[in-house]
Amino acid sequence: MKKLLYSVVAITCIASAGGYVESATTPVEPVIPPSVPVVGGNNFYVGGGLSFVSAREADVDLDFFDDKDGQDLLLNVMLLAGYNFNKYFSVEARASTSIAQKDFTKLTSFSLFAKPQYPVTENLTLYALLGYGYVKLDDYDGSNVDVSEGAFQWGLGASYDINNKWSVFVDYTSLGKDVDGTILTSNEADIDSINVGVIYKF
Repeated sequence: MKKLLYSVVAITCIASAGGYVESATTPVEPVIPPSVPVVGGNNFYVGGGLSFVSAREADVDLDFFDDKDGQDLLLNVMLLAGYNFNKYFSVEARASTSIAQKDFTKLTSFSLFAKPQYPVTENLTLYALLGYGYVKLDDYDGSNVDVSEGAFQWGLGASYDINNKWSVFVDYTSLGKDVDGTILTSNEADIDSINVGVIYKF
């Protein structure tokens, strides 16, 4: 009887050990969670704002706050649209037209920019604008103004996110440097603007 009992215990132990070894050597399949699609939000955006413009003879120094000979100060309304590829790079198109001017000219402009950007904080982003555009200066009061030319354009600015849909921005843009055409007594024009506005992200 004792021999039978010992035999049963021994067989049970051997079987248990064998099962342990088998389970220890059996590869464990990794648990792969179901894939979750990454949804990109707020990529497209549109906006609008006001542009404070200096249009002047090329040899006249820029001054947004002084009524200088050879310079006209304009107020333009601006519309823009863009696409964020990621938080570091966008492309943006802009168009503006004059709604008020001080002296002798009015401006229409169209621009297409590459927009490298750097998020300084969760809400504040600094950016640059690099691109090409078209500027057209027409006479306002019968003055000798006729500029219609494509030009390299650039700018620097900052935007601040109010929430995940709305943001505000301010930037400076050079819309044309030594642009060919007639403006008063000069054959070249310089055009610069300071822009403020709002952006809505889809």
